[in-house]
Amino acid sequence: MIRSLLAIAATFAATQAAASGYYAPPNFANSYRTDMDLARYQAGELGIVRPSYDRVYLYAAWRAIALGPQGLKNAPNMENGLEAAIGTTYGGWSDVEGDAAVLEKWQAAVDQALGAKPSAHPPLPYLSCPLASYRFATDTLAALAQRADATPARLQAWVQAQRKVFQVCGDDPDAPGKIRAVAMPPELPASEPLHWRQVQQYQLAAAAFHGGQYAASADRFGRIGATKGHPMRDWGAYLQLRSLARAGGPEPQAAVQAIAAAADRILADPTLEARHEDARAVVRMAKAAIMPQRRLAELSAHLDNPAADPYDEDQLGDWRTIATRQPAASLQALRKSAGFVDWIQTLRECQAEPAPDKCVPQRAHAEARWRKAIEARDVPQARLWLAAAAMMAETLAPELEKAALLVAPTAPEYLTVRHALLRHYRLSRQPAKGRTFGDALLASAELRASGSASAKNLVLQERFAMAATLDEAAGFLVRTEIMRQDYDTGEGADAFKPRPAEDGVHWLNAELSVASLTALSQDKRLPPALRARIGVAAWMRADLLGDAPAALKAAAAVAPAAPALAPVMNKYIKLAPRARRAWMIESAMRFNLSPTIGHGGFHELNEVEKEETVAGMWCKIPADPDTWYPEGAPLPATPALPGAGAPDEIAALAKMKTATGFVGEHVLARAAATPKDPALPWLLHVVVRSTRGGCLDADAKELSRKAFRLLHQRYGKSEWAGKTPYHY
Repeated sequence: MIRSLLAIAATFAATQAAASGYYAPPNFANSYRTDMDLARYQAGELGIVRPSYDRVYLYAAWRAIALGPQGLKNAPNMENGLEAAIGTTYGGWSDVEGDAAVLEKWQAAVDQALGAKPSAHPPLPYLSCPLASYRFATDTLAALAQRADATPARLQAWVQAQRKVFQVCGDDPDAPGKIRAVAMPPELPASEPLHWRQVQQYQLAAAAFHGGQYAASADRFGRIGATKGHPMRDWGAYLQLRSLARAGGPEPQAAVQAIAAAADRILADPTLEARHEDARAVVRMAKAAIMPQRRLAELSAHLDNPAADPYDEDQLGDWRTIATRQPAASLQALRKSAGFVDWIQTLRECQAEPAPDKCVPQRAHAEARWRKAIEARDVPQARLWLAAAAMMAETLAPELEKAALLVAPTAPEYLTVRHALLRHYRLSRQPAKGRTFGDALLASAELRASGSASAKNLVLQERFAMAATLDEAAGFLVRTEIMRQDYDTGEGADAFKPRPAEDGVHWLNAELSVASLTALSQDKRLPPALRARIGVAAWMRADLLGDAPAALKAAAAVAPAAPALAPVMNKYIKLAPRARRAWMIESAMRFNLSPTIGHGGFHELNEVEKEETVAGMWCKIPADPDTWYPEGAPLPATPALPGAGAPDEIAALAKMKTATGFVGEHVLARAAATPKDPALPWLLHVVVRSTRGGCLDADAKELSRKAFRLLHQRYGKSEWAGKTPYHY
């Protein structure tokens, strides 16, 4: 119910005027919401709270920390309250059944009631009317068709009137999505049975409502609600309330009073009990829409008492909805009167990505509030502001570190503060202490019991960054994705496999030598698919760098992790040195292999169809390691391992062209040296096809012309010339 009421708030538009340091990508650690079960989170099992969380999650954390585990257990805590509060803004407008299915059921009901197919009309591309209105009409028509006094004429008249109602709100086959005046039929005469007149009265009231004639719809629905025995009485009373809310008025206070009075009439009538909660929700949303700042202040006063139930009548959800739509100044003004607002805003305003300097005053504010609470011996406030200071800090002052170490394992904020301490040891250059602390945290019962992949990944990230050896770093390289669904493919969580996060991908690509990559590809702790990709990268880099011994060693290490590539690697090892480069290039294109480790999943290595092959195995390899990150992404700390760096190798690889340019030049040189090579027609086709798009060099157009001309002049009768009608 509350989700649909957001539409009401939208009609009142006239009334509206991360902590510092690297954050893991959202598919490994959520930035805006917890990955904990919401019931557990509401009960105080917070995992690792992040300053960038949405306000509703931060409020639940504030309340849990303020009350402590026993206080939260004793306080009122409505079941599924947090889920309801989240649903008020992000409950979703999608419908699992969908427009087509709902429309199909309506049409089926019409066909059955009328005993014949309705007149043909163009299909609607989408539905503007609420799906609930179609369902209601479908059910009403089915009930009418079962009545003893149902006649074809009466059913036909009702269906025609209902189609006009749908046209009024935009579902007109001749003008889909447009709201326009539609002439409704006149009221049925008194000679018609009462029931049929009453269901038509509802249709006329609904048409007025959808047409924006709220005064008229309020009057019509009001009369329905006041008529005892009316089949639509409960809906009439409720929709009169909705009409008043939509109408608003020039005087906000008077409009709210009128809406509240109409709601009181519903609440006072036990026969309308089914609409009581709906009526309360309309009043709340009307207050939020018509007098948002006053309602925000009222809700803030209630929510500032952690012992009060924030989920009763969805007060937290209403507060969050209003706060999201208010200017920043409104929330700033509340920081002095509502402690939870001050706590939440302190965290949310400390976002490193857009403006790192914004964290400086917020850190100072949190630390000052903590010290003040300590002096006042205000334990709840001291715990709250210690957690806030720890979440935002890069390094902790000695007294803050000491206090953080004393946080009890049973405290809701325990894992959050523990993670902050681990980050502190890394940034304050205490890696040995951090390694011991991190290992203990990873092995802790508290982290295991949380069941939070996000929390574990955040700890793994810190521990990975403090690794002292290649072998040690490998143990913390792989993370578990937290996404429950791939929104592009629709695949579920089972489709995701453990893999490196952004920091690990950077480490593999920009900081490890061929020798280190080869060694890592043999580490049985890593998934075979990842080991195969690492081994392939080492093999291709070594070949491109002209290091034959290293290339042969890397090739031998690939096969155990990727049996599909065993024939490729075995042939490479047996070939004469001068033939290996050509085989490496062909194999890389056939299996989509690359000297760089991708950010995506490590799928199985399958051979690409020859017609789909392109030379896109790598883009221009950057000389500066920092440029390996996506544009604008903050840089994660990665292990500075002795002897593992590869600056000379990266510099040499950076001088190469993109894969398209590199392969193109290789193929043209091969055509000049061995013109009868049977693979050349296909290779020239691949070069031309590769220049169509993707990562290209400045001379890609000239390369495309050269390959095209050579293909058609020398191999014009080949099938590949026929499949290459033009260049790019």
